[in-house]
Amino acid sequence: EDPKVTTLELFSDLVMVVSVHAVAEPLEEEHSFKSFGTYLARVFYLWLAWHMITLFMNASVKQKANNCPFFNLFLFLWMAVITQMAKAFAGNEDCSAAKW
Repeated sequence: EDPKVTTLELFSDLVMVVSVHAVAEPLEEEHSFKSFGTYLARVFYLWLAWHMITLFMNASVKQKANNCPFFNLFLFLWMAVITQMAKAFAGNEDCSAAKW
């Protein structure tokens, strides 16, 4: 039987969508190749983080089925990091937020 999608996973996808939207908001004000390239670089970092958590979730299907507290805690921490990363990207025009 295929594992069911949990509410927490759907919420994490929503956090990702809101983060991409927050990063895209500066594009409404300035239409240039530089701002679009910056947007693509920032979305790439967000996509990479999303890709890694998706791999983690797929690898931990067994723990997910047992409602593992470690899995839930890790997912909440990941959502907090993604939110902070998007906030830093949206408020920083000189790309220094991408230098960790």
